[in-house]
Amino acid sequence: MQHSKPRDEPPVSSPSQPEPEDRDEEEDEYSFYATMAADVVSLEEAEEYWGVRMPAPVGDAADFFFNESDCMQGASLATLVYILTDPQPHTPANDPNLLDTFLLCFRSFCDPVELAKHEAWPAYQTSVKARVLRLISTWIDQYWIYERDRIAGLHIKEFMSLVDEEFLPYERAEIIRKLNDRREEAIALAPSGNSAEGSQPDETSGSSSRAACRQNPVQYKGRLQARAEKLIRKVSQPAPTDDELQWAKALDDLMCNSDNPIHILDMNSRELCQELARQLAIFMSDGYLRVIPEDLWYRFSMGHGCDVDTARSTQQTYENALASWVTGSILGQIEAETRAAVMTFFIALALRSHEYHNYSGMRSIYAGLTHPSLGSLSDLRLPLSAPAHWALDRLGGLKENMDVIALDGRGAALFPQPAVPAMDWYLDEFGNAINGKPLVVSPNTHRPIANLDRCYDVVRIIYEMEHWHVPYNHPRGDNVQGWLMKSLEGAIARDSDKQCDWMFKQSLTIEQTGRPESTKQKLPRLSNPFGKKNKPEWKPLPPLPLE
Repeated sequence: MQHSKPRDEPPVSSPSQPEPEDRDEEEDEYSFYATMAADVVSLEEAEEYWGVRMPAPVGDAADFFFNESDCMQGASLATLVYILTDPQPHTPANDPNLLDTFLLCFRSFCDPVELAKHEAWPAYQTSVKARVLRLISTWIDQYWIYERDRIAGLHIKEFMSLVDEEFLPYERAEIIRKLNDRREEAIALAPSGNSAEGSQPDETSGSSSRAACRQNPVQYKGRLQARAEKLIRKVSQPAPTDDELQWAKALDDLMCNSDNPIHILDMNSRELCQELARQLAIFMSDGYLRVIPEDLWYRFSMGHGCDVDTARSTQQTYENALASWVTGSILGQIEAETRAAVMTFFIALALRSHEYHNYSGMRSIYAGLTHPSLGSLSDLRLPLSAPAHWALDRLGGLKENMDVIALDGRGAALFPQPAVPAMDWYLDEFGNAINGKPLVVSPNTHRPIANLDRCYDVVRIIYEMEHWHVPYNHPRGDNVQGWLMKSLEGAIARDSDKQCDWMFKQSLTIEQTGRPESTKQKLPRLSNPFGKKNKPEWKPLPPLPLE
């Protein structure tokens, strides 16, 4: 940032101009009391009481316009910097998150060097100087991308050294220390043999030091982690009960001590089905917690594809694999009654997943249960009971209700925590917002300025995705987690085209012969775990509120 020369006197607005001989005395008195107030009251209280104002914006600094909802729709870079550094800006700004929105999205409409070299408004007043420091410190602490911002860091150091009379020595030293820390962090996390000072990152490398730090969580605590810890402290989860601990151990022992491969119907009891739903919620939550929504935005803003984000692609792969595993498990059964029993078990598992707010798992299981290859089977080949049909219809209604709420942007407000959202709830909307135009034409100057509508959309989606970063406190069964991963990886082993071909071939073989293509299976003992005959044991769930 280039610092403009301080004026000889601060611009204090007053209804009438004092006489020249009285002006110096009046301003000296104002400065004395303003400084005293800053020492005894908070910054916000001092500003409100003493009415500190900056000169009215002119030219680029006055270039902004609002939408029909009275939200700022477009603004120039000068306007945004003015609002963020002026204690009482003449430009209306009612968004308390404007600083975060600006620092998260400014690279999409201006270069970091352009911001760092921006001519700052006079910083001779304590409150203005504090806001300049706040903007710079927040940028470095929470939104610094070394590959993009390292040149801007040189200009920030120069700016701090040119205004020695404005900033205290410890303030300058703190900013320089933070910049040096970001540099050392980037060098330490750079791939072996590659300097962070060197060439631009390619498609396979981390798009930012934040992305690289994800591989070294012990060395890094960023904005997302701090907010997640705050969310965890706010969310009250009951401690696991003795029954939950007992059934977690029972299911884990079943996986560990069985001599034969575990069949899905080996868990064909109400308690074990409920425990498997808890373990599936932990499994899907673990994958979602590795997804950093801010990284998705940074990758797009730096020209990288979203597909190179390993955590996101892995989570979506497991969601798709869960659906394939459900369909394949049903089609792989030899007897028609066993086939129907497996499908009934998965219906119960999906309803339990909804009960534990594992919306990702519930949607994937429902997708597997409604695969066209299963719909092609006759009632003779898939003799599903009337209660199971009722439960499947109920599951479809819950799925549609959740999708409507999520797509309306009310999921974070209505769905409880902890929960596991479906990735495609946000990715399509996220992609549309990111691919929107970063600039709009100002109706005032007919020049391109920042599209704040797009910035607000991006921030809203990121905040909603981060809202779910609260882990479950269910007792974990390591053997169950390993069994789930092995089962899903078996479905991942086939690519999607081959998987669909296999499913339809299986359904055709079953419909013609009554048996799947492969018959090398262990037939489990059938039981009726869900209560009385022809009645579902689970309780009907009330519909989710739409308002």
